[in-house]
Amino acid sequence: MATDIELDADIPLMETAAEGYLDLIQYLLESGADVHAHNQILEEKSQESYTVFTIAYKNRHLAIASLLLQFGADLRHLFSTYVH
Repeated sequence: MATDIELDADIPLMETAAEGYLDLIQYLLESGADVHAHNQILEEKSQESYTVFTIAYKNRHLAIASLLLQFGADLRHLFSTYVH
């Protein structure tokens, strides 16, 4: 029985990065998931945008962060608030 996964949606990739499922992240990326997927959180005082990489990094899933870098994740987004 096959599992249907929306590879063009950022939700599966974001959830697996947050939870630390390395094997599933690798499967999703190898299946064409967007390594640059991001969510935008809008709050009254700030706008924040999180990539899959920032979610993995901030949750201390360093093996996932490393894998994302191998697939071309961009570090500039993680540090964009510090670069002017």
